[in-house]
Amino acid sequence: MQPAPNPPERVLYACRTLGVPDHDRCNGLAAGERRVLCLVWPRNRDYIRDAPGRARFEAREVGPRRETPLGWARAAGRFWREALRFRPQVALVYGYQDPVLLVLAFLLRLRGTVVLSMNDSKFDDYGRRVLREALKALFLVPYQGILAATPRAADYARFLGKRRVELYACAIDTARVAAGSLRAFRESPFEARYFLAVARFVPKKNHLALLDLYEAYLARAPRPRRLKLVGYGELEAEIVARIAGSDLLARHVSVEGYRTAAEMPEVMGGALALLLPSLEEQFGIVVTEALACGIPVVLSPACGATVLVRDFVNGFVVDPGNVEGWVAALERMGAEAEWRRMSGRCPAAAREADTEVFLGALERLDLAVRSRA
Repeated sequence: MQPAPNPPERVLYACRTLGVPDHDRCNGLAAGERRVLCLVWPRNRDYIRDAPGRARFEAREVGPRRETPLGWARAAGRFWREALRFRPQVALVYGYQDPVLLVLAFLLRLRGTVVLSMNDSKFDDYGRRVLREALKALFLVPYQGILAATPRAADYARFLGKRRVELYACAIDTARVAAGSLRAFRESPFEARYFLAVARFVPKKNHLALLDLYEAYLARAPRPRRLKLVGYGELEAEIVARIAGSDLLARHVSVEGYRTAAEMPEVMGGALALLLPSLEEQFGIVVTEALACGIPVVLSPACGATVLVRDFVNGFVVDPGNVEGWVAALERMGAEAEWRRMSGRCPAAAREADTEVFLGALERLDLAVRSRA
């Protein structure tokens, strides 16, 4: 029997945006003596960059200084050189569909690196076309394994031809979030708690339908709760206008704008429930954050994070087209004894999407690949 390969000492995490979840995962990877480089090929320079705390890893952004073909080519060359110079034993690539990251994956395979991809997409996210799916399968060729967000994402990866798949649940540092929410959670009276929606103001997040659902709740509830909308995006003016056009919504709904990673746990700690009626949602990391804070969730079945939520246990999964179902779920959250029972069961569910889950999945994939080498 051959001995198991030694764990990697150098890990490359290549992505298109260094978000809070990526920060948490890289910090988890960097525990101990392991060296971690997060190399960012920027997808959107308008994206808000926000770090939840001190980084224990190296992070570098390499992108075109000028949006021209020549500027793009020079930046891509710098990006590839940075990655190869690092000499990683394992590379995680988040954004396999990007041509620059695709070339990176092939280059790393040629030098003997174990190359893995992270995939959150599900088959049911939107309509699929045969040619597009065939192209995706080609883009996944250099990857020796897939970290999938959910069982539905794992099934989709297998549909695209990948056989080594492990679940990582879009992991975050749930202990960090829980610690940040503790004071607000303890000090917020039940009567003062509010409903909360945290999402970018874009069509797939379904804010306008949420306002319709909430208006129906307000019309029926004898003592309705406030709704706070935290986020930013292209639909903000339309959302504000919808609220202003309804006397009920104007009295009970507020648009709070963007909140930093440091602020969000406290905002969540004072909430009654998180609401996420998305039409398309590969996972919904905000669900994990809410559960880590002890806050139940009402969400759409389109969200991958339904794997963490069980009806009457720590929240409800309700189709946003089911107005009566949403109103009933919101009303049940107002019963204090039931809310406290559900709240107490939330942290255990959040731990199913902790960075430890990500690290375990990565270790199993790496071991499976290198044991076959």
